[in-house]
Amino acid sequence: MTVSESARVLVVDDDPLTRLMASEALREGGLVTLEAEDGVQALSLFDSALPDLVLLDVMMPGLSGFEVCQQLRARPGGALVPIIMLTGLDDGDSVQRAFDVGATDFISKPTNWTLLRFRIRYVLRSAQVMKELTRNKESLSNAQRIARLGSWEWFVQENRVQRSDQYYRLFGQPASDFGEHMEAVLEHVYVPDRPLVAGALDGARRGIGFQLTYRVVWPDGSVRTVLETVEPGDPDETAGLVMEGSAQDITDQVDAQRRIRQLAYFDHLTGLPNREFFRENLLGAAVRCLQ
Repeated sequence: MTVSESARVLVVDDDPLTRLMASEALREGGLVTLEAEDGVQALSLFDSALPDLVLLDVMMPGLSGFEVCQQLRARPGGALVPIIMLTGLDDGDSVQRAFDVGATDFISKPTNWTLLRFRIRYVLRSAQVMKELTRNKESLSNAQRIARLGSWEWFVQENRVQRSDQYYRLFGQPASDFGEHMEAVLEHVYVPDRPLVAGALDGARRGIGFQLTYRVVWPDGSVRTVLETVEPGDPDETAGLVMEGSAQDITDQVDAQRRIRQLAYFDHLTGLPNREFFRENLLGAAVRCLQ
């Protein structure tokens, strides 16, 4: 089963025009969409349809997106489902709150629907990998090597971390130079991305999982992109809360996205914006005027 064949995305937004634009963009990418106009309907549809991903607006009447996300994570089938939150709010407190309630990713409006479509496909692919690894832990070591996927366990109370060898390779670092505690990873994160990673780790310290894309800097100065997924593990009898995480090098996918964007929105001869670029920006401006 590939992502494009059967993945279902639940689009939750009180604005019908936004739902329409999101659904059309996702359908063009081969995804199946379900629509909900408020939080109550979203929870009901999630229980009945069990979508593969939720695209969730923050500002809605009744239940806010934050409340819906929190309730989805508490459901038996909602622990690993990617939840991408869309909002016009881009302040640090809103980002922090989104990760605190379990959001996978946080995207500010206005939304570039074409790029969002590719972003969702990558998130779905990562989630699918995580589910397969959960079902078959015996193949974890081989899967990590093939997928450039590292893993770790964090014993929160002791602030003790056990990382796989492949995890250190994602940072171009030997274990001896990486650092022992969980916060050591921040020293290797690209400086502009450190607040997001620090906020996600702060939520993980309280047992809140996350899925986050950020950049890391290798010792030679090169920059790589990592997708990290974290979930609570089985509690340890002596150590208490245990968080389990995986990190995957997705630099090639990100570079491919940039090339796709260049081909989609810019003339390959002149390098100037093309008609599609103008259409996307005009639609975005129209949506902002109607809000």
